[in-house]
Amino acid sequence: MEYNACQNTTTASGLTAGIYVATVTDSKGCTAQSTTNLNDPGANTVTLTSSDADNSICQNECITLTANSATAVSYEFFVGAISVQGPGAVTTYTTCALNNGDILTVECKDGIGCTFLSNQITMNVNALPTAFTVSKDSVFCAGTPGAPVILNGSENGVTYTLYMDGAPTAQTLTGNGATISYGNQNVPGTHIYTVYAENNTTLCAQMMNGSATLTVNPLPTAYNVSVSGTGHYCSGGTGLNICLDGSENGFTYQAFIDGIAGPTVVGTGAAICFNNQTTAGTYTVIATNPLTGCQSNMTGFAKIDIDPLPVAYGVTVTGTGSYCSGGAGLPICVGNSEANVNYQLLLGGVNTGVQIPGTGSAICFPNQTTAGTYTVNGVNSLTGCSNLMNGSATISIWALPTANAGADTTICQWSSAALHASDAGAGAIYAWTPAMDLTDDSISNPVATPAANATYTLTVMDANGCTNSDDIAVNSITIHIINCYSI
Repeated sequence: MEYNACQNTTTASGLTAGIYVATVTDSKGCTAQSTTNLNDPGANTVTLTSSDADNSICQNECITLTANSATAVSYEFFVGAISVQGPGAVTTYTTCALNNGDILTVECKDGIGCTFLSNQITMNVNALPTAFTVSKDSVFCAGTPGAPVILNGSENGVTYTLYMDGAPTAQTLTGNGATISYGNQNVPGTHIYTVYAENNTTLCAQMMNGSATLTVNPLPTAYNVSVSGTGHYCSGGTGLNICLDGSENGFTYQAFIDGIAGPTVVGTGAAICFNNQTTAGTYTVIATNPLTGCQSNMTGFAKIDIDPLPVAYGVTVTGTGSYCSGGAGLPICVGNSEANVNYQLLLGGVNTGVQIPGTGSAICFPNQTTAGTYTVNGVNSLTGCSNLMNGSATISIWALPTANAGADTTICQWSSAALHASDAGAGAIYAWTPAMDLTDDSISNPVATPAANATYTLTVMDANGCTNSDDIAVNSITIHIINCYSI
């Protein structure tokens, strides 16, 4: 571009086509400039156009300038007085860095070196919405209200649209000159939120600074809570298992009994159980993801009831617990009983006889004739709970005393026979029958003088009152008397 800097008068002459700058300096040294484009009406021509029809663009928007000339062979593009491309044969120039009021021209040369200028294009560059900052990152669990996305400022006349993962959402807010909030966001998973601002008048737009990453962590899977068996167990038992029909590996599962924290179990990826729970109550389970802290209640609940054992009443036997061999035996009794409880007699720990249902009062088993130690087990017919009654009863069998009247004997008529019973031990009582013809029927060795054949029965009673008997036959030989006469 050519400038004529040699003329310092208020008028200039002999100028060629080109852009000229007139500088005026006052007495104080202050200056002002004016630029003009001087064309030679009879010279070559070039037309400069832009890709934006109205030459009104947004800041950082790109446009392409195109120079059209029938005679130009060289093109040099200018923004104001600054050359930005050329000289060269390229007839277009693209830029994205124009400022409001920039003047665009192109200077051309023809084949013999003559210079000529295009028309001027003055650009109207509209400012972008102010770039405020989006915040803030949040991590939370599903099922909670979520977290808001906030823009730390806004402008009147600007519309702000929330984007999620690069796509617009339906949430659009109008600027008010202050901070704006899009409210709680709670879409499951991890998502990046940004904000796109657009001026309602100029339609100039840009993304706001920064982003907000919101992570909505899933809750643990809700598995079903159950209890083993019927949910009932007998007092003093090992308890019941509270189980889940599934679990997630590494998650923590805690049981609560009537709302009070209980034991914990770590998930395995399969069904799990809280084994042998002995506390009665209603059980629920809460699962916790140790990495996210997210918790959820498992589905349903399980109830454990503890059934009481039959009351342990005392076991007794009649008298001393002993009877004589061959006797009728002795009954075993329980001092009291309960309805709906069946009582089983055991001898040496083994069931014997049939069960007897409780009546609400004392009960007795029929006479027992086998020696040994007897216990009684009560079984509730409704719950199946059993309990041994207190104590035990022992039956012993006394042996019968020895009763030996001796061997049968033969005597002469009107003679006597001494009876000798074997010794039956200290305290034994002897009784002979019939007592007739005996010197004493209550001693062990009476003398018998029968007039004819006789059988005597010896009955012996020992100190326990047991008796035994034996018989002895005493045969009497009749003596015949022969009278002798002299002849």
